[in-house]
Amino acid sequence: GSAEVNQSIHGFVPKDEYTGVQFRFGIPQDLNHQDVARARPPLNVGSMFWVWQTGYKFMRLELNVTHREGSKPWLFHLGSTGCMSSAPTLAPEGRCQRVNRPLISLEGLDIRHDVIALDIASLLEGIEFGESMSDQTSNCMSSRAEARGCLTLFNHLGLDFESGEVEQMSRIAKVLR
Repeated sequence: GSAEVNQSIHGFVPKDEYTGVQFRFGIPQDLNHQDVARARPPLNVGSMFWVWQTGYKFMRLELNVTHREGSKPWLFHLGSTGCMSSAPTLAPEGRCQRVNRPLISLEGLDIRHDVIALDIASLLEGIEFGESMSDQTSNCMSSRAEARGCLTLFNHLGLDFESGEVEQMSRIAKVLR
């Protein structure tokens, strides 16, 4: 990261009794499509912008998988897809076909002490990182062409892979006490 990238997010809520939290993961449509060169931090990070989708990556997980025959990169980029625009720096005309913004809902939260963390193990559960993995069968750039590599990840995110809409609550976050 850089000074402009948040490693954690802190906030305040009005004094009251809270037992949980619910939020969407990703960037709302009205902020997702802008000129990254003119955007304010943290939206000015070019490596998190998909020119070919005219929007931002909400999550970028890149691993180097080592096995007997060497190592191979494994990539997962989550973002809205099916975004049509007349130029890379112009916002799409209308809504993206697949918004791909998971919904996180956590109950039993003590907002004074608990921390919400991304659970990478839950996201990657069931993903095969064996010697037979290939770019076509394991990587996921949120594209319908990469269905085999994306289905498990989207399921853990609580997203319907075909529509990009929330199908269930995401399983990628947990409460740390």
